[in-house]
Amino acid sequence: MLLKSSKLFIALGLGFALAASAVAPAWANGKGKDKGPSSSSGSSSEVSCQDSVLGTLANFCVGPVSGNDSASAVQSVLKDPAWTFLSKVDDSSGSASYLDVQQADNKAKSGTWDIDISKLVSEGITELAVAIKGGPTYSVYVFEDLSKLGDGQNLAWDTKGVLTGSGKAEPGLSHFSVYVKRGPVDPGPKPVPEPAALLGLVAVGGAAASLKRKQ
Repeated sequence: MLLKSSKLFIALGLGFALAASAVAPAWANGKGKDKGPSSSSGSSSEVSCQDSVLGTLANFCVGPVSGNDSASAVQSVLKDPAWTFLSKVDDSSGSASYLDVQQADNKAKSGTWDIDISKLVSEGITELAVAIKGGPTYSVYVFEDLSKLGDGQNLAWDTKGVLTGSGKAEPGLSHFSVYVKRGPVDPGPKPVPEPAALLGLVAVGGAAASLKRKQ
């Protein structure tokens, strides 16, 4: 009797296991084309800001991030309230203050950008962040050393680090934004009084002392 009961329990167990296997998604056991969100081609878990040409040049990057970039969004993403907006080309090609962006292909997935580095340095800007927006996401690329950008001319960009609405990499560029951080302002050398001015001060001081003695 005990042997028959054991066989019955084993049979029931095998039956439940087969049923569970039949309804489980294909990626749960590594079979089939769909291997789950973490391994499907071009999914958000696979796409990284570092996939972009900018990711290889920047000191570090963050993304893809859902939504639109803005000064407050970049401050939050980079965890630093010192970042401020500088310029934006609201298309895949165009010019704005300090900045020029051009697309290299008809799908706006790559191109070049120029930025006036010498002007930035003269204005006390010490760090720069580029936000690449495409589809429903953006990525931020931080340059802590402006010398990494050389003279700022004919630099490359692409959208390999952001996502399309379907979760694939390389949407068309929506807009290109630049944010900056400024260092402490150098007051410059203190003005040195002219010799004539020094003589005048000495004379005034002497006259004041003489008047005081007479009183």
